[in-house]
Amino acid sequence: MHHALKNAMLPVLTMMALQVSSMLSGAVLTESVFGIPGIGRLAVNAIENRDMPLLQGTVIFTTILVIAGNLIADLLYSVLDPRIREGA
Repeated sequence: MHHALKNAMLPVLTMMALQVSSMLSGAVLTESVFGIPGIGRLAVNAIENRDMPLLQGTVIFTTILVIAGNLIADLLYSVLDPRIREGA
């Protein structure tokens, strides 16, 4: 059980890292439909008002969040699987 669970965590971790970007893209739709203030709503308002610096800022911010999520997932790979540490 211990060995199987450790190996099964790598695909789960990969999918969790990929879900970060889909949650951010879904936030734009959810915040717009329900009128919730957030970064998705801010991006939509920036598009409507043609505020390019604000739109660029929201895109860069969400990009940094996605990159940070992927970096954390990659760092956790080496914690969960020692074979990855040896190959580097």
